[in-house]
Parts: sequence; C-alpha cells; structure tokens
Amino acid sequence: MQLGRRELAALPQHAVAWGDDGHKTVALIAQHYLTATAKKQINAMLAADRDPLTKHDLASEATWADKYRDSNHRKDHYEETKRWHFVDLEISGPDMNTACFGRNPLPPGTLASNGDKMACVVDKIAQFAAELAASGTDAEERLFALKFLLHFVGDMHQPLHASDNNDAGGNNIKVTVDGFKHTAKDELHGY
Repeated sequence: MQLGRRELAALPQHAVAWGDDGHKTVALIAQHYLTATAKKQINAMLAADRDPLTKHDLASEATWADKYRDSNHRKDHYEETKRWHFVDLEISGPDMNTACFGRNPLPPGTLASNGDKMACVVDKIAQFAAELAASGTDAEERLFALKFLLHFVGDMHQPLHASDNNDAGGNNIKVTVDGFKHTAKDELHGY
C-alpha cells in the first residue's frame, strides 16, 4: 500500500498513536461514567499501588498492561500475556473459538493473572471482571484485575486488536508512507 501526502495527513503521526494516548482516552471516557462510589473505590485501589511502571491515576494505569508485558526485556511477561491483548476475529468467517485459541476455561482456584497464556482479550476481560467483583479476591490480585481491565477495554476499542482479515491484525500488511523513513517492519498495525 503506497500513501501520498494527502492521505498521510489523515493518518496518525507516530507508531504509538493508539498506544498510551488511546488507552488513556478510553479510560477517561469510562471514568466520566463511573458512579461516585466506584470512583472512590478505584481511586483508593490505585492510591495503594506501588508498582513503578505507571503513575497511579486511572488514565495512566490504563497503559500499565503494555508496560508490564514489556517490562522484563520481552521474556516471561511478554510470552505469558501477549495474546491477552487481542481477539483477531476473522472478518470473512468469525469464530470465537478460533479467535480465542480454543476458549480454555480458567481452572478453578487459578488467579486470572496466572491464567493460560493462550487466552484472548474477551476471555481475560471476563476473568478479570469476575475477580474484581468477587469479595474474596485479595487486594493485590484485585489491583492486577483492575489494571488489566483498564487496559484490555482499550485494546477492544482498537480495531486491529478486535478483527482480522487473514492478516494477523494488520501485522502482515506492509505499508510505505511518503516522507517517512522505512524499515523492514513497516506493517499497518505498528504504523
């Protein structure tokens, strides 16, 4: 795909255009609709967070899951959670079982944060929401659940994280844009 200068003006101006800004925007919209009680509970949970990966306001915490995934040089956390950020539902033949890697249920007694690395964002949202709602979930896991939920709801609003056209969510579509330096990794999703 070759884009000219006119088409370029309508596109994001850097590779992380959705990234933090997109996640923060979704979180701020959600914050607007929270009840006073929910805001108070969330603010108290975030105030107790000691993780240095993000600031501890709602918008900043919505970026946490990407930072967590990438925080240890793309080893453990990356492999454990990379599939949790998308659902790649094929446009030509949508099948949730395929898009969600078989939809294996979370084994009883397993924390959502220790769940199967082969889970999609739809299933992880359900698992973390259940943990957050459960009164017996310990404080640390409830905070994990909240931070993952804040992020994953944003991921679901990024079209290339929620649909696929046999192109790995845009990762297999190479693009070039006039006026920008090109690399071997110029794919639609990254752009």
